[in-house]
Amino acid sequence: MQWYSHEAETILQELDTSRIHGLSEAQAQRQLAEVGPNELAKEEREPAWKMLIKSFKEPMIIILLIAIGLALASAAYDFFISGDSGHAMASVYEAIAIVLIVIINSGLTFHQTRTAQKSLDALSDMRQHHMKILRDNNWTSVAANHLVPGDIVSVKSGDFIEGDLRWLKTSEL
Repeated sequence: MQWYSHEAETILQELDTSRIHGLSEAQAQRQLAEVGPNELAKEEREPAWKMLIKSFKEPMIIILLIAIGLALASAAYDFFISGDSGHAMASVYEAIAIVLIVIINSGLTFHQTRTAQKSLDALSDMRQHHMKILRDNNWTSVAANHLVPGDIVSVKSGDFIEGDLRWLKTSEL
């Protein structure tokens, strides 16, 4: 049902609730069991190995990988064509140094990304808002994830609204 396109009384009847009494606790428990908690679906996390590979796709890393290839090509040219093994070894050492830089850079990028992701997850788990709802003819505060279709919600300025609501009555919007 597209709730926004129907009259408030029709919606209240459809959800078997009342402006005056709200849902009963039994109705709310049935709704919670039927539709589940009022939460966004958790995003599936990218596997660590994909994050590590993605860190090698940064433009600067690609440039450094090209530089490694050029240094190794220069070493091969110097060793096999010019016969200058001293310069060839210098080019190999340059390539090794660049490889170390790439590994360190990608490792740091991977570590920072994982740390940021874990921090965001921790913040998300800590944040728990409550909403004022009408159940069994009493205004009570429940965790936002226990809000169910049919709950009558009271919202004031500054409240976080964690769910889709259909306004029944408004003032001073």
